[in-house]
Amino acid sequence: MKYMLLFFLPLVQSANIFVGPLLGGSHTTALYDLAVILGDAGHNVTFVNVFEGGLRKMKPHPNIHRLDFIKWEGEDKNLMWKMCVQPLIESGSTDIINMFTEDCISIWGTVFDRANEVYTSQEVLDLFTAVKFHAILGERVDNIGLAILGAVTDTPVISYAPSISIHDAINHNNLPMLVTSQVSIGFQGPYDRPPTFMERFNSIAFFRHFLPFFFRGAEATNPFLEKFGYADISEVAGSVRLFLTNDHPAFTFPFLRPPNEVPVGCATMLGSKDLPVEFPEPITSFLERSEGKKVVLVTFGTYAKLVGLGFLNTLMDILVELDLRIIIKSDSSSTVKFPESVLPMSWLPQKDLLRSALKCALDAYDYTLVVELKGFGEMLLAEDIADRGRVVIRSMLENLDRYRENMKYASDIVDQEPGNVKERLLFHVDHLSRFGNMDYLVNQIIREQSMVEVYNLDILLLVLVGVVAVLVVGVWGLVRGCKVVCRKRKTIKEE
Repeated sequence: MKYMLLFFLPLVQSANIFVGPLLGGSHTTALYDLAVILGDAGHNVTFVNVFEGGLRKMKPHPNIHRLDFIKWEGEDKNLMWKMCVQPLIESGSTDIINMFTEDCISIWGTVFDRANEVYTSQEVLDLFTAVKFHAILGERVDNIGLAILGAVTDTPVISYAPSISIHDAINHNNLPMLVTSQVSIGFQGPYDRPPTFMERFNSIAFFRHFLPFFFRGAEATNPFLEKFGYADISEVAGSVRLFLTNDHPAFTFPFLRPPNEVPVGCATMLGSKDLPVEFPEPITSFLERSEGKKVVLVTFGTYAKLVGLGFLNTLMDILVELDLRIIIKSDSSSTVKFPESVLPMSWLPQKDLLRSALKCALDAYDYTLVVELKGFGEMLLAEDIADRGRVVIRSMLENLDRYRENMKYASDIVDQEPGNVKERLLFHVDHLSRFGNMDYLVNQIIREQSMVEVYNLDILLLVLVGVVAVLVVGVWGLVRGCKVVCRKRKTIKEE
């Protein structure tokens, strides 16, 4: 009954698109933003919500039909905090790699298990029987059952990466050597110079720390592959035809990309930038009272709990001392008391706050209004704040004008380039929906080639053998010639 209304979806020129997010608040809202773009273009979107409260602040859209399969609730969020975030904070490390402990990998395995349960369930399969879907859109599609769903229902799949990573596109295109070119995997240095040897080395080494995470995702998927008679993920990988990445070369260090990997970073900002920014109360009143002062947005991600951030008081003291007004994302259960210059909110219109200050920013560099201390790996931890917190924050404020200038320049490129990211997104999704493939970008026959054939290693090996043979013959001839000359000279001397 929950999808009875979907029977009446129009099947004219618009496409029916099934969207399945990963289990997480930011993951859900990121995909919902893409769904809004697709809905605005006239496509009919069925959006599956699996995260408790994941869409509570999202505005309804006439072309987005929501289905609730709640599999991730309050207690699960607490587990993610206890297993992943809290140990990282308590360790005093700013390196996100330290979050991937055995316990954290285990809870992520639970995420993958439950997502697979939803997207390979009989209810979803019945939905696909009742409605002709033209495409499936989701994140980490190999590990949450969407690639399986695509293979079973013969529906092309679009994989979306909300971060700057092309790992899935590399795997699916049988181009493993491309991973060595993706400096952005671990390189967080300045993008106005080439990375050094050690920065490139560390960037590649950074990737290996994620392998247990990928292995756990594959392990979670195996039972569901067996359920539908597939031996391994390679048998359903062909259903994934298009890869979208929250990235744009104007913002990030350039790297080689597979042909069907399309950067669509900032697409959600385009088309809305000219609309007036309207903040809800109490943000509007707070900004009015803060006129003439700099306002800082502080957020530590979906799962962080303020009560567990031992350095929070020190951070607040520094920001207040610098005469800043502060909007902080606070979990709803928090009992932390803040001064009048601080506005705590359990939910923030982060995209609008971002749009009000800079048109667009990506990844770890999302400084909103003044600066956003964001993400597990970007937080200033206790000892950092005690030793250099004021210096770091002052430096951020002093360099704000230069940062805004650079960000505006990059944002204008994204906005004004021919066929901007929003148009690119719509074109590729529309093409896939109509034709069911992206063969004009990459022919699936390439998947039948081995890595040796893809990189022409057999030809290179033959050439190398030939060159070595010529060198060996040349050296042998030189040695022989030297011996002959030496013998002749010796004979002449003896005579």
